[in-house]
This record gives sequence, C-alpha cells and structure tokens, in this order.
Amino acid sequence: MNFFAKHYQTNWIVFCLIACLIIGRWLIVSEGEYDEDESTWIASALTVLQSSEKWWTLFNYSDSRPLTVLPLVAAGLLGIQQGYLMAKLIGVFFWAGSLFFLFKAFSVYIKPNKAVWYVLPLALYFGTTWNPGFVSYNSEHFCIFLLTLGLWLYCKLEKTGHLNAWKTCLLGFSLGLLPFAKFQAIPLGLVTAGFALGLFIYKKQWRYVALLTAGGIFPTLLVNIFYFLHNDINSFWQDYFWNLFFYSYTTTFSKVPLSERFNLGRGLHFIFYSKHVALYFLGQFTLIIGGLMSLIMFSRKQANTPFRLITFGFLYLLAAIYAVLQSGNMFMHYLLFLVVPLLFLTFVVVEFLSTNPTFGVRWLLLFAGLQSIANLLSYQHIYHRQPESSITEALKKHQQKGDKLVLWGWADRFFLSTGMPQGIRTAHTFNAYLPGPHQPYRLQQVIKDMEDNRPALFVDIAVQHLSSQCDTTYRHYRFPALKTYISQHYQLVQTVDSVLIYRRRASTSM
Repeated sequence: MNFFAKHYQTNWIVFCLIACLIIGRWLIVSEGEYDEDESTWIASALTVLQSSEKWWTLFNYSDSRPLTVLPLVAAGLLGIQQGYLMAKLIGVFFWAGSLFFLFKAFSVYIKPNKAVWYVLPLALYFGTTWNPGFVSYNSEHFCIFLLTLGLWLYCKLEKTGHLNAWKTCLLGFSLGLLPFAKFQAIPLGLVTAGFALGLFIYKKQWRYVALLTAGGIFPTLLVNIFYFLHNDINSFWQDYFWNLFFYSYTTTFSKVPLSERFNLGRGLHFIFYSKHVALYFLGQFTLIIGGLMSLIMFSRKQANTPFRLITFGFLYLLAAIYAVLQSGNMFMHYLLFLVVPLLFLTFVVVEFLSTNPTFGVRWLLLFAGLQSIANLLSYQHIYHRQPESSITEALKKHQQKGDKLVLWGWADRFFLSTGMPQGIRTAHTFNAYLPGPHQPYRLQQVIKDMEDNRPALFVDIAVQHLSSQCDTTYRHYRFPALKTYISQHYQLVQTVDSVLIYRRRASTSM
C-alpha cells in the first residue's frame, strides 16, 4: 500500500481515478434515452432556456426537482446543445465530485495514500458499469454529490470536534438543498444534520447550532419567499410537498402496500437481483457483517471502538435503504443511494473493527474487480428508445416557430425531437390521470396551465406502446373537464399511430 505514496502524489492518483471514471463512462454511453426520466429533465431544460422568466420556469416546470434541471440549463446557457449524451456526462462529473469528497472524508481518519484504496472500487465500478439505470442522467446524481459533500464536512466535525463558521453554513446549506434535488434524499440529510447538531449541542457551541440550522432552512425559506412574491405559495406546497408525499406514501404510483415495502425478502431481492451490482454490493455487505461479528465476539476491542462513528454509519446506511425501498418502486437508479453509505460503513468497519484492515481492503477490491470484469464481459449495446419518426414528422408538420407542446401521457422524448418547450408545468401528465388523492388537483392544474399558456399543440399519446404507465383507459376524452376544454379550444388535425394531434384554434391562440 506504500508503493503509490512512495512514487506519486496522492492527489494526482485521485485525479487519475476520476479521469478513468469519466473516460470509461464516455466510452460506454451514447446519444439516446436510456430512462424516461432523462427526457423529462431535458424537456424541462429546453423549456427554461426558451422562457423569458427563467427562474420562475425553473421552479415550476422541473417536476419539483429544479436542481436536477439546473445543470442542464447551465450547459445550455454556455452554448452546449441539449441532448442525452450531454446529460449523461454531466451526471458523471457529479459522480467524480462525489468520489473526491468521499476520498476527503476517508482522509480525515487515515492517511490519504491509504484512503485512495477505498475509493478505487467505486471508480473501478462506475467506470465499467453499463446498467441503464446507473448511467442515465437522473436526480440521484446531484443529490449524492450534495450528500457526499455533507459527509466530508460531518467527518471533519466528528474527528476534530470543530468546524469553522463558513463550513458549518456550507454543511447546513448543502443538506438544505436536498428537497429541491430529490425528496427521497431527505432521510440521509436528516441523519447527517442530526448528528452534527448533536455534536454542537453536546459541546455547547450554540453559535454553530444556529449557523447549521440557518443554513439548512435557508433554501426552503428563500423558495417560499420567491413563491410568496409571485402570489402563488400554494403551488410550492402542492407541487413540492404534497406531490412527493403522495408519491411516497400512497399506492397511486406503486401497488405495493406500505406494510410490504420494507419486507426483508423483497429488499434483498431488489438490492441483489441485478447482475450489474450483485457482486459489488455483496463484497461490502459481507465485510460489514464480519465487522459486526468481530464487535460482538471480541469485547476487548470495544474500549478503542469509535461507537459514535459506527452508529452514524449504520444509521446513514439504514436511511439509504429506507430511501431505496420507501416508494415501493424497484427502479434501478434508486439503488444509487446505497453506493456512498455502503462504502462509508464498509470503510468504518474495516478500519476500526477489523483485526486485519489490509485483508478487508483486498476483499473489497476483489469483489469490485470481479464485478467490473463481469460488466465488461457481459457488455452489450445499451438499448435506448428513439422518438418514433412518424410521430415526430407529424408534430413538426403542424409546428410553427414559438409553439409550445402538451403531451397527454408519458413520452417526454418528443420534446427533444421537436425542440418545443412544455405548454404546462410537467412534461408528462400521469399525475393528472392516475387515480389518487392528488389527481383532481393535477387535472385542474393542467387545464389552468393550458388556459394561461395557450400552447399551440395538444397531443394525446395515451397509448400503451408509446407511453409509460399509460393505456387507452386514460385518453383525454375520458376526463369530462379536459374533454370539454379541448373540444372548445382545439381542433384535431391529424391521427398517426393512434396518437391524436390537436392544434389550438386561431381564435383562442395567444
């Protein structure tokens, strides 16, 4: 383990790992929709970039995750064309940042040249994985970057008992941003914030308690003031809090009852069923279990055991498992929440509970290496869905400069293929047609947005072979209020592949 320290600067090694991760991912991914969510974020970015009120549009037309869309908007403002490959590479850069801050967190407790060996498995794995759920751009990437930044700052506090004022504010602020990147990340943020607050209170550092708290609530307070000044505070609570609450705690979007979502067998199946992650996760879980057995069997080690750090690590991992399982949906990209907490707890167990840390590191590298080899040997071109050309051509046929588009269904890829911005605040409309407690509000919101924005094209794409979570049961004309509005203000101009294309009547256009 001293070879690298003797011949190279550790920071250069870390940067080389980051470069390998980026290059490896660049060689694997290509232009195309790997996951429906990618199109959602790109559609939102296109809408913001074409809006005259960019901040308002960012907060209202980003499916309650403005911080997921913001990096794409920033790229667009720099002149980079919106596209799937661009979005995927932005996600890789967030993972590179996460790797760097995880390395910094490990370096708080051990020498940097040794900490490199703990982040090597992560670089190795993410540089070779081709799982669509892991390589597609999604809201987890920025969340995990924020969480890993917070983890590093917490580790500095835990080890030294002190953070300076600006780092304390940064810790609170980074965790306070999580609700605007992904609601599911909040439990992980609460664990970090709770332990940090506990340390400050224990040491009676009341100034830092205030700074951490202020940093944490500042983003939400600022956004509420922003909505208040626009006289629309209700939209914030409906679109952010209640929308995500109903997604998480009802059976509207997952038929799995709440009582079964945390079933042990179901959880283990979700975590280990994919060939893309099974070996990688297995190596770390076995080390954690071995560390627990060591703690129980060898009581003589307990005097020097950092129980606070171990407790934090376990609760941090439990919060990640909760985030993964809580919605009831087995989307692969949810498993990304496990990556950092699992590796962090593995590090704590190997370094502080193992009698032979070198063996633990080798075990970790072995399973990461086996998983990477399996990934490379099983590599195949990733299927990506392209917008159906006949539908794209039909939309462009009826498209005029400055037109906005409403898609009734979930097929957000057509925003990018046509270049049109959203005519309502969501790229997809499944919230407005799937039965649930929030559906009446969402349907009313669709009609209100269409009246306010008067989009030129309304496209009913609610057919199963084209739209996710949709079939002809949810055609727009099955909802009386929407049917009436469309019949009054729109005219059917073309039907292609069961897709109904309507154009707003000239007398009702803006």
